[in-house]
Amino acid sequence: MNKDDYKKFIGKRIRESREQLKLTREQLSELCDIEPSFLSAVENGQKSMTLYYFKKICVALHISADYILGIETENNNDTSLLMKYISNMNEEDFKCTENIIIELVKHFNK
Repeated sequence: MNKDDYKKFIGKRIRESREQLKLTREQLSELCDIEPSFLSAVENGQKSMTLYYFKKICVALHISADYILGIETENNNDTSLLMKYISNMNEEDFKCTENIIIELVKHFNK
């Protein structure tokens, strides 16, 4: 895999992980303190990121660096159980839960 293909691979893994958590690009950008346009460029394989932001993205997505880098083939995060619980919430409860989770992640990422 060449360098450009690898950037696209990493970006795809980040985007899929973000979408699995039902986070918008703007929400993940806020959690990681990066610009949404930069995150978009990373997800589309147009830009690389520093290890600092790579770690922030992994932490915010609750996913291993090994998965993002392609060392692990399975996304072994524990979000599937959480997703099961929140997928049946009404929109108001979901939005409230989402805001709580975002604030918790911000707190733990400091």
